[in-house]
Amino acid sequence: MRDRAGDAEKMVKYLQELVHAYQEIENRFPLAESDGKYSSLVTANGSWRYPIQRWFHLKEGFSVDLLEALLGEWSIPVESVHRVLDPFCGVGTTLLACHRIAKKYPGHHLEALGLERNPFLQFVSETKLRWHEYDTDTVRSQAASLLDGAAIATGNRIPSLSTLHRKDVYDPKDLRHLLGVRQAIRHQLYGQSEKDSLLLGYASALEAVSGVRKDGRALRIVPDKQRLAVSAALASAWDMIVEDLSVAAEYFQPIEARALLGDGRTLAVDSTPSYETGQFDLILYSPPYLNNIDYTEVYKIELWMCGFVSTADEFRELRYKTFRSHPSVRFPDPITMNEDIRMQEVEGALDVLIRALPKDQNLAWRTGLFRGYFDDMYISLKHQLEALVPGGWIFCVVGNSLHGPRDNPRTRVPVASDLLVALIAESLGLEVKAIQVARYLRRRSPNSRYLRESILVMQKRC
Repeated sequence: MRDRAGDAEKMVKYLQELVHAYQEIENRFPLAESDGKYSSLVTANGSWRYPIQRWFHLKEGFSVDLLEALLGEWSIPVESVHRVLDPFCGVGTTLLACHRIAKKYPGHHLEALGLERNPFLQFVSETKLRWHEYDTDTVRSQAASLLDGAAIATGNRIPSLSTLHRKDVYDPKDLRHLLGVRQAIRHQLYGQSEKDSLLLGYASALEAVSGVRKDGRALRIVPDKQRLAVSAALASAWDMIVEDLSVAAEYFQPIEARALLGDGRTLAVDSTPSYETGQFDLILYSPPYLNNIDYTEVYKIELWMCGFVSTADEFRELRYKTFRSHPSVRFPDPITMNEDIRMQEVEGALDVLIRALPKDQNLAWRTGLFRGYFDDMYISLKHQLEALVPGGWIFCVVGNSLHGPRDNPRTRVPVASDLLVALIAESLGLEVKAIQVARYLRRRSPNSRYLRESILVMQKRC
């Protein structure tokens, strides 16, 4: 008979070894405890404060104000920053922050580049960055035409995504209305820029009309949810866009900025590097956290309803291209970090982490997930190091997580991603200036001090 008491005793021992390993790593780097300054800056809760940024809410994002706060905190002169990169740009927060910097420092030449694997999120970023190209009167009149309904087609085929065929997700009449609006935006309107802004407003209305809510790592059916009527949701979204266009120039200054569809790990667009060695002065980003969230799944309604995905094969292929931060698919990519002799210490720390995992039916996929995740961080930092100018800065917003059975807090395993990523960075030759703790996550756990979001501050040596 299996000795459960002995197993539990081993788990406690392995967890103690893991915490000891974390403490040793933590002692190597300057750790700045949170004073509350960054707690609101690493979340997207303040997105509503700025026009343009609020056009689509990505709750996993950070604040437009983070970039300027970091420049001030680390005494980085604005005039020394000419090219900024965000390799996981999401809805373009870093890029729009560069528009904000340009407004506050007129005459300073600044360029920005973002990469994003999810084609819907890349569309959101690129559409927001072109805010200065849109004619407000055209957007207003075309939105009015769509709301009038005269240009809306009927009989559109429902996408094959099974979620869209559920009545508790969309009322069939509302779904037909939404599909007709999308068809009209695509084929009845003129002006590509204005069409894109209207499609973005359309995308931001999709959840309000539905019976679902983005909740953690999935879409949740909410039976008693108060749904907006299609016309009301669209009118609200498009009115916001028109309103923001009238005041955006008070907050932002257009610069040369692009959000491209590509791999943020290798900084490649269609397998071609999108940078030259030593090109960027500063890199600010937040990679996907090791929290099992599959963003392809979370934003699948927008992907399908806006036409960025049209078949199950395309949807599956997109999942396989994502950062290895979730177990939705079994990634075939090999581990490359173990071929780099500089990573021996990192490999040893990962072994301690994996040994502490519960020996249950989830052990195999968790092991693969953890090794894949930190291998992707290794690949990412290696390419970022090459892309930086000597003396250039990297600011990486990363969140730690907790894994294991929820019914036994004593055996839940803290994954201190900030410490392991800092160790990878140091092993690659980056100088880790600080691990700035932005906020602690309130969960009951014996090792709750490691449940936090941090900003890793790194610099390329001259």
